[in-house]
Amino acid sequence: MDSQTNEPTELERLKTKAGVIGVSHSPNIGVDALRAKIKEKLEGEPVDDEKAEEVKTGKETTQQTRKRLQKSQLALVRCRIYNLNPTKRDLEGEIVTVGNKFLGTVRKYIPFGEATEGGYHIEQILLTELLNRKFQDVRTKKNKGQIDVKTRMVPEYNIEVLPPLTDEELKELAEVQAAAERVGV
Repeated sequence: MDSQTNEPTELERLKTKAGVIGVSHSPNIGVDALRAKIKEKLEGEPVDDEKAEEVKTGKETTQQTRKRLQKSQLALVRCRIYNLNPTKRDLEGEIVTVGNKFLGTVRKYIPFGEATEGGYHIEQILLTELLNRKFQDVRTKKNKGQIDVKTRMVPEYNIEVLPPLTDEELKELAEVQAAAERVGV
């Protein structure tokens, strides 16, 4: 309230209006930001606290970021994957899990070796994770009666990225899968 006239200030009037029409806002919001939120609500656009801030700063909205990442990081990439880690040599594959606040959790069983000879499709985010994984390689060598131990970090997988399937290859694959489904394999 204005102390001289006992009239509510513009901010107080806007806060009252926001309460009536159901616009949530921070207690220390400014007049311009609250006015913009009320205008958005009255025009029928969704009101989001983050959106009001992003409009001011020009940043990408959370929803725009999510869509952009879904398009780029969930795209399938055809590749061959070979396990180089000797402690995992008996494994035929591994479940790889990656997640973030925009994509959620992405989890997939990824086979190694011969199972990927013709190419195996995995999401880009999982491919990036596999390319970043390393293991500690320990080598020992006898030198004048002493054992020298050398360690180094080595990539855990040898990954060969293959070109996408052609339309002809996709058609052939669809026929093989349809035949296998009819046989019950």
